[in-house]
Parts: sequence; C-alpha cells; structure tokens
Amino acid sequence: MSDQETPRVSDSTAKLITSNLMTKWVGVGVAHKKAVTDLLKKLVIDLQASKSPSKVIERTIKNLELFYSRKEVRGLITEKTQRRVSFELTFPVAIDDGLGFCILRVEVNARSGFHTTSEEDAILISGHALQRLFQRIGFHNESMVLDEIYSCMGIASAWKLAASESGAVSWPLKSKSGFFVAAGNREQTETTLITWMRPEHLSKKWGQVYESIVDLTLRHAELLDDFTFICEFLKSFPWLMHEHSPGVDQEKLAWNSKDEVSTNQPLVATGPLETYLDETRLDLAVVSNFAGLNFKLYPPPFKLHSQHLGVVVQKRRDGELVVSLRNSWVGTISYISNKKTKQVFPGIEDLFVGDEVAVEVRKITYLEKEKAYEVSLDRAMLSDELWSRVLNKYQIGSVFRGIVFAEVRSDCAIQLEEGVRGLVPKTQVKLFLASKNESTENLLGLSLDFSVVGYKDTHRNLLLEVPGFKDKAFNLFADEFAVGQEIHGKLLKKNMQYSLVELKPDFTAVLHRHNCWGQALPEEGSTVDVIIMFVDYPTQKIFIRLKPPINLPILYPAIPVDDDRWQNFLSEYNEGDLVSVQIISMEKDGYLVTMESGQFGILLFNELAWTRLANFVEYGYKLGDLLDVVISCIKVEKQRVFFSKRLLLPHPLESLSKEFDLNKKHKGTVYKVMNYGYFVSLDEGFDALLHIVNIPKGLTFQEGDSIDVYIEEVDVDKKRVSLSYAT
Repeated sequence: MSDQETPRVSDSTAKLITSNLMTKWVGVGVAHKKAVTDLLKKLVIDLQASKSPSKVIERTIKNLELFYSRKEVRGLITEKTQRRVSFELTFPVAIDDGLGFCILRVEVNARSGFHTTSEEDAILISGHALQRLFQRIGFHNESMVLDEIYSCMGIASAWKLAASESGAVSWPLKSKSGFFVAAGNREQTETTLITWMRPEHLSKKWGQVYESIVDLTLRHAELLDDFTFICEFLKSFPWLMHEHSPGVDQEKLAWNSKDEVSTNQPLVATGPLETYLDETRLDLAVVSNFAGLNFKLYPPPFKLHSQHLGVVVQKRRDGELVVSLRNSWVGTISYISNKKTKQVFPGIEDLFVGDEVAVEVRKITYLEKEKAYEVSLDRAMLSDELWSRVLNKYQIGSVFRGIVFAEVRSDCAIQLEEGVRGLVPKTQVKLFLASKNESTENLLGLSLDFSVVGYKDTHRNLLLEVPGFKDKAFNLFADEFAVGQEIHGKLLKKNMQYSLVELKPDFTAVLHRHNCWGQALPEEGSTVDVIIMFVDYPTQKIFIRLKPPINLPILYPAIPVDDDRWQNFLSEYNEGDLVSVQIISMEKDGYLVTMESGQFGILLFNELAWTRLANFVEYGYKLGDLLDVVISCIKVEKQRVFFSKRLLLPHPLESLSKEFDLNKKHKGTVYKVMNYGYFVSLDEGFDALLHIVNIPKGLTFQEGDSIDVYIEEVDVDKKRVSLSYAT
C-alpha cells in the first residue's frame, strides 16, 4: 500500500551519503557562481577598455557554452545578439538542514556597458526529501538527481503563485522522470520539495495527478506555467488543500475498509485523505476527499441544464473527465456520457487535459456520506442534440404513457419512455382522479396518458396535460375557484416573497407579498381571508390577495412575473405608453402599482410632479386608487417597470416665456444637498440646480433652507434650470 517502493539502502546509510553529497554540491555551487561572476567581470572590463562590443559578446557566449557543457553545471543563455547577452546559472546553496537551488540571472548591454544581476531563491529541498530522491533514483546517479530538481524549476514560480491563489497547501511539480510534491511556507514565499515519486510506483491518488499532468504536457505544454489553468487544476484535487502525509495509499485503503468503519466516528466534511486512525482502520472522513467532488457548505449557484464554458483538468483511465466550470466548482463527464457523445457525433475528437469544452449541468447530487456535491455534466453539443430529438419526437398534441415519479411544488413530475421527463399541474391530475371518483391521496406511481402542450427548454422538460381533459378541468376548476370569490384559507409556508395558502384539501394558492396591501405576509399556520385574484386555468394555478382594508369596486391583480408573462408584456407595451394603474402599497420611495394585466411596478414619488418638494398628501392618493400614468422605464434584464405621472403634466417652463428675466429674484427651498451643489424647488413649481461654483465661498445650506436665487440658464427641451445665488 505504499505510495513508493521501499528504499534498498538503509535510512542511516542513505542519510550519511546524502549529507556528504550535499556538502560536495554546496562547494561546487560556490565555485560555479564564482566562475560566472569572474566571467562577467572580464566582460565588463573588456567593454570599458573600448574593445569591439560584438567581439566581446561573441567571446563571452563561447565561454558560457563551454562552461555549460560541463556535466555538473546547469544553466542556459536566454538571449544572444551582437549587442546583448542574457544568461542564467542555477546552483545549490546550504539552507538549514537542506539545500536551496538559486538562479543567478545576468543581463548585459554591450553598447551601453550597462549590466544587471539578480539572484532568486527558486526552490528548497529538505535533507529527508533529497535522501528519498537518491534512494529511489540511485546514489551513483548524481547527475540524474540534479536533472530531476533542475527540470521543475522553470515552472515552480507559476505553481507556487497558483497554489497561493487556490488555497492549495501541497501541489505537484513535474520533473524529467517523475514528479515532486511541493509545499510552501505560511506566506507562500518559498517552494519546498518534500518528496519525489516515480510514475510506475504511484498510488491511485497521485496517479490521477501525474497522468493528468502528462496528458497536459503532451497536448498543452504551454499551460504548465499558465497561472489561470493551474489554479483550476489544483482546485480539482481536494487533498491538495491539506498537508501531504506520505506512506499509505489512503484512497485505496479507504475503499477497502469502508464497510468496516465504525459509523460512530465523527464526520469531517473537508478532512484530508491522509487523516487515519492506523494503517488498517480509517475514520469515515478518510473517504471524503475524492477528486471531482465539491466539498462545499452550500449548493452550487447554478441550476440544472445551465451551460458553462469549462476546461478539462483531469482525464482518468476509465475515460471519465473532470471539468472545471471556472466558478470554483468542478463537474464530471462520465465514460457513458463520452461514449454517447461519440455515438451521436462519430467524427468528434477526444478531449484531453487543457481543452476547453462547453458543458451542460445534467445532475446535481449531494453525497451525505462524503459531505460533498457531485455535479454530473454532458457536453453541451450532446445535450442540445438530444433535446432537439425530444422536440422532434414529442411534438405538441402527441400523446404518451407516463408515470408520476415525484411531486415538485405545484407540479407532478412525469417519466415518459426513454427517460424523457415532463411536468403536469398537480391540481389537474387530482381533478381528473376526482372526476372518476378515485383517490387523490397518493399520486406516486400513477400511470396515465399525457399529451404534450409545450416545452420548458431551460429545464429540458415537456409541459403536459391529461388529454381531452382541458375543457372538463376548466369547468370543474372554474366552479371551484372563481375570480373575485372570497375564501377562507390556511397559510402553509412562506418565504421572503410569497406564501402558499391552502384553500381546500389538495388545492393551494399563491399569496405574493405585493398582494397584502402593504402589510407583511401572514405567519405560517395562521388563517386568512383572501380573494381569488387570478386563475391560470390551463395550469390550474391560483393567485390570491388579502381582502383590501376598504371596499373597492375594481381590483387590479399583481401577478408574480415569469418568463412567459414578461415576454407577453414586452411584446404589448413600450416605454411612453399611457396605461392605467392601481396603487396597492406604499414603499419607501414611491407607490407600488399594478396594471389591469397584472404587471406591477413602481411609481416613484418624484415622478408624481415636476417639483420634488410637493406635499404628496395634497394629491389625496390612497390604496386602491386608479391613476393614468406613462411607462417611463422598462428594465428588461431585471424584469422591472417604472411609471411616471408627471410626464402627463405640462412642465411649468412651458407656460413661462422662453425669455427669462435674469435679473429677477426667485424664492426657493433646498430639498437635496449634494457634494457638487444643491437642488432647489422654486415657488413657480419646478426644480433647479444651484451649483457650488455659483455660491460665495464658505456659504453652505441645509435641506429645508429658504434662499433667494437668480435663473442663470434654462434648457427647455431637457427641462433643466441652472441657478446662481442672489446675495
């Protein structure tokens, strides 16, 4: 069960040999650094002696290439021209009980003689990790050991930064013949190599990591030092968020012992795989860190069938793909889903680590034992194609046999053939059963014929009804629940926006907070007197409102907006249209009003008149009043509507002469203080701006102050007036 083979050399002997080699390497590192420093000094002296820059550079490059050809030296020339040369040298230095591998970088401009040097502590390796590296490669292969260390230094910085961003405590660094497990200090300022592994002796856990990195290297090597991709890659392996504990293949042991684990052990939702009681008995939390799961405290912020542009971060031997959705969540495309995609699209290419892919969320499952969410994905192209086939087969008006397999709020979920699902109003099914004198208590497992009446594309669902029952249901439902009918109900449950109220056994209605006449929604369990406001007979959905505090001859409904109703509103109304609305409550900044169609919106107080200082009590508006207004603004994405009364009123400027007496004083009242000036309501019935540039320095006002002003500028078209202070 070890994650690597047992070293053939005893630990004591290996420790002594490693210590001697470390001392030797440090000496070689000092000598190599001095050699490069001396070479740089000679280069600078030659340039200062006015020797030919191109010849000096050419000679330096030859000396460097000769120096780098030595077996124990690791370095490279990063730029070489007739006027410039840049090169670097990697060398070991002694740090505490281990080694630090530093990079010396040099840049020389032969034309100006300017040169810079910098030294970077790239990575550290502990004495223990170096010992293990030697034991696994062989003490007679010093050069191979150095190759392993130096080969990962080029990408170490990018992985360290990505680990810091993603919260990873340990992370992989691919080397020439295997890979290191790296870790950082608390500030993530250093990278420390804590162990090295051979590909052929990896545990299942680390095998997943290594194989995904190899797959990435073969097809998208440029992503090995891509910060954004590395972050997504690291987050897909939950155990990387915890300290590395070498030795036991925890994942394999966890699965083997899962049935033997005491269920009395405490569950830890995000505990590392390396947490174990001993080598044969594991805490249940050991199982809870498999790659591809989301160890989150809350469900995902997206819904079923939502589509995302993700990136493949893992490819497993069984063909399963782990895809980062780039929103801190990952999902899996199963082997079966991949197989189905190839059957539907025979010429499609395989996906590999690093490939971008459009996916659709097919299923979201909370795994209680793992305390994690599993997100199942399909490629978007497959989902779109399968849905198009469903639309082609299940056309509107066609009839199919289905079984009720779940009750979803006010609907019954129906399973048709081939796994296709649909929704039918629960009340319709119950009315159908009642018309046949059959029980309506348990609907699960009920088998009926259903006809297709529409589609819910965003949820990949068919909209169904009991065939031939529409007219009958309409009559039965209309007899039971007529618009305007007063009825006594019981509040079953509520949230911030609406409540479900039971009107009769098996029949519930929606009471939206906008239909409470400005009052809070009643508490759960309370009884309420309500009026049936609107009935959607095709879906048998009932919308109710509390009885108004006063008798009103006309009641406009306020119906919660759904996508269909919103689209109907947009197709019928535009900004600037004249409509009639009814006041149904008073909010902080205005009246909540609703149209006869049920579309509600806001009539702001400052849209009642051209002056914002008006005494609104004088208008005499109250709950239930009908007003003629203009649709002033439609916010399409937020599905909100704003109305205006003042747009129907003539602006006071229009009744005044366009030639204003700029020398005439006007009385006004400050009604709003801004950092750039004051808004003033003039006695003539309109508002104007007194900018700070038109006020004596040091003079300030407060809301409610009465002041004298001059009209300085008038824009009749925009209804804007600028003022100056009258001293």
